[in-house]
Amino acid sequence: MAFTLGTWWVAVPFILKRLGGSEADVGNVFAAQMGCYALGCMITGTLLGHFHPRRILLLGVPVMTLLASAMCFVLLWPPPENFPLNQVGLLIILFGLTGMFMSFFWPFIMAWISTGHEGRDLNRRLGHFNISFSGGGLLSPWLGGYLVEKSSLLPLVLAVATLALCFLALCLAGRYRQNNTISTTPENNLLPDDINKTLLPTFRRIARIGLLFSCICFGVVRTQLGLLFKYELNFSETDFGMVMTIFAAANFVLFAAVGRWHFWRYRLSFLAGAEVISIISVLLILLGGPLWMFFIIAVILGNGYGFIYSSHLYYGVSGGKRRSARMAIHEIILSSGIVIGSLMGGYLSEHAGPYMPYWFALAAMVVCITVQGIVWLILPPRGGASNQDSGKRHPDGKVTL
Repeated sequence: MAFTLGTWWVAVPFILKRLGGSEADVGNVFAAQMGCYALGCMITGTLLGHFHPRRILLLGVPVMTLLASAMCFVLLWPPPENFPLNQVGLLIILFGLTGMFMSFFWPFIMAWISTGHEGRDLNRRLGHFNISFSGGGLLSPWLGGYLVEKSSLLPLVLAVATLALCFLALCLAGRYRQNNTISTTPENNLLPDDINKTLLPTFRRIARIGLLFSCICFGVVRTQLGLLFKYELNFSETDFGMVMTIFAAANFVLFAAVGRWHFWRYRLSFLAGAEVISIISVLLILLGGPLWMFFIIAVILGNGYGFIYSSHLYYGVSGGKRRSARMAIHEIILSSGIVIGSLMGGYLSEHAGPYMPYWFALAAMVVCITVQGIVWLILPPRGGASNQDSGKRHPDGKVTL
């Protein structure tokens, strides 16, 4: 699934531009996908949270495959002149529908692997999940850029093939086994109740704010940077794909580190540092430069965004039994930020110039840190500890911070 998305998100902006679409259309197509995804997460998180995750997965992926095939047909056989929608409009609608059925995938596969796990065990499992999906994005951005440089159809055909492989993998996966027990071994350091009463509520709020605003920034970069590369800086589609591949590689390394080590949990300095380097990466985009400079930007942005994402993924699901609903909240916040960034990025790029979206992204990250500071002052964590792992377990099983 991640391989498919990596291909789409690099190739689709260039496809729309070739079909006569504007910068706003590029923003709209990704806003449609992530907006429908957010709406789908609201519905599936409420109505399907008690269903067998594997059944929901086996329903959503085939529909996405059919929609991806329909995108190929639209490109091959344009609608007649008297049809109310042109190719750009049809692709925006189909792309939006893929987002709706993508909500049958991510929350449920994350619930599948995380239910019944807490503490370090949960962190490790989420780390493995993050490595899996970021690994899927290692090659696909470069391949999407290379293929779209040759043909608009090739990356869409590749997406159909990888979605079919995704469905096959799910069919071969083992049966889902519900595990409602939560480990309270010393390895986990803290019982879930202790976490909830001390540090978790404040860090969850801080992480949600960070995820929303970082995804606004990410939505701007993901949808408009390719157009800036091609039409302002005279780089190629393949060059942009390479930059996004380096971004994915930085994500991959960061996710592996975060999943392996646990000292970052409940330390505000790590989250704040990730947000600061995200601001630095946007400033570097505004300064511009040779291609190698954008490789550095991709590393910085990939590490900053990846840590903020991982932080909320951990804080958002810790202590929760209905993991599908918790994951749906995570995905709703993420997609809402990307929708805002995509819409504003497209609008500003078309009406105020190609660099204005990045000023907007910069302002969003400054607002993020300001709001987090206010929340920290108003709702400080109780218990006076700065790190979960500093907890000590008494012989009677209780935990102190």
